[in-house]
Amino acid sequence: MHVRSLPLWYRLLRGVWHGPAGQAVQRRTRIKRLANTLKRSSVVREQLRFVVRDLAGSPHIARYTLAGNGRPLCLRHGKGDIATFDELMVQGEYEVPPEVEPVLTSIGRPLRVLDLGGHIGLFGAWAAAHWDVASIVSYEPDPNSAAVLWAQSRAQGGITWEVVPAAAWNANGRLPFVVSSSWIGHVDPEGMEEPETSVAARDVLPHLMEADVVKIDIEGAEWTLLEDPRFARTGARVIVLEAHARFCPDPASPARLAQRTLERAGLRVAHVRPKPYGRVALLWAIRP
Repeated sequence: MHVRSLPLWYRLLRGVWHGPAGQAVQRRTRIKRLANTLKRSSVVREQLRFVVRDLAGSPHIARYTLAGNGRPLCLRHGKGDIATFDELMVQGEYEVPPEVEPVLTSIGRPLRVLDLGGHIGLFGAWAAAHWDVASIVSYEPDPNSAAVLWAQSRAQGGITWEVVPAAAWNANGRLPFVVSSSWIGHVDPEGMEEPETSVAARDVLPHLMEADVVKIDIEGAEWTLLEDPRFARTGARVIVLEAHARFCPDPASPARLAQRTLERAGLRVAHVRPKPYGRVALLWAIRP
């Protein structure tokens, strides 16, 4: 299409973008992206390879070695994986609160970890790097994340890591699921969103009786688990929960409702941290 045939507003914006002001913005954006990439690359030993792949937006699964402890790590560039990697491995999203450490120590053996909402396995990789872990069971229904999660699980030597390609739920069956090509999908029990597919769902509540540490980040489906009467019988000593407004009975205050629900289940909430986007909060709860 010839430039003259384009709408006037578009030509004006195009002129601004390619003019001095627009070029300055582009330079600042490129510099900021490079700075972020360099900061993230410091977490792994293969820094140059990380930088090249990240700037190129390579969608293929790359394997790295964590700089601090030599543990392996798998992820894709050019996807939402990098934002999650930044949260967990750079910003310390799951840094353990001081009140929780003694509970983990008191277990006195390698930990059994249940990972609900495994995504690409970064929490499992983080847990393997920071704790003495015997086993991990990860539930993840999103087919776009499954390949990386499988690679992540196979890379972690010395740990039994089971991947269950299903949604964490309170019953066995199938559920509508909103698939995201670049970020994180979620179940849609009412079938109201598009585009959708159907995924397997598994009753995970019996597994909460067996695990020492349970991480729950399932994009709103946590409320189905929290409201099930069996949740109060969980034997987990530590639960780290991401509470979302999606599907929350009180969407204005998911953190407050999650805290009340955890406390009714006999757990003590040791730490609550609101996240910087949306009405989402991270809660650490312990069973003394």
